[in-house]
Amino acid sequence: MAHVDEAARCIHLARYEGGDAGIELPLRQIMSDAAELGSCGLVLAHNHPSGDARPSPSDTQATRRLATAAEAFDISVLDYLIIAGDDCTSMRRLKLL
Repeated sequence: MAHVDEAARCIHLARYEGGDAGIELPLRQIMSDAAELGSCGLVLAHNHPSGDARPSPSDTQATRRLATAAEAFDISVLDYLIIAGDDCTSMRRLKLL
């Protein structure tokens, strides 16, 4: 996860470990970090070891939860990228954000 300032410059990088079943986004920690850092936006990325870069239903649900929480802090979720091999899917481009 990249925290960015008002000019979309990266001000902090954070990493959260997941397993084969995915990762549960730690919303409280993310929002606490964003408030402390003065983040204006967030860019997330994770990989799909399966090789399928399409967002799963849990990816979509987690993204919506994060976007709702971020909106309460006037923070934008700029994009959520899913990487699988040489493929990369943008949830923004799919209009899921």
